[in-house]
Amino acid sequence: RASDAATTMGAWSLKGCTYDGSGGATAANGITLYQDGLAIASTATNEATYVAMEDTIDVLAIAQDNATNYFNGAMAFVLLTATELTAAQHWAIKELANYHYGLTL
Repeated sequence: RASDAATTMGAWSLKGCTYDGSGGATAANGITLYQDGLAIASTATNEATYVAMEDTIDVLAIAQDNATNYFNGAMAFVLLTATELTAAQHWAIKELANYHYGLTL
């Protein structure tokens, strides 16, 4: 899924996404992107040949878009869950991050 929202550079923000587990050529329709605890506008980037998220060969890669292009910045934490989070849960995580790190996201 691709964000339609502008991202502020040089400032802390909380990024999140959920995936409802749907498969097939329109699986990206089951993804929601979040910024600072709120859902943001985005466009599905569906792939006609996609079947399901079952690739057991590749390792999880966080903060890179290919083998040589890595995230250039600071990260405070990464949270990975085994279930789809609700909008209220994204908001609660944002509130916890604000409290723990002294932020006002």
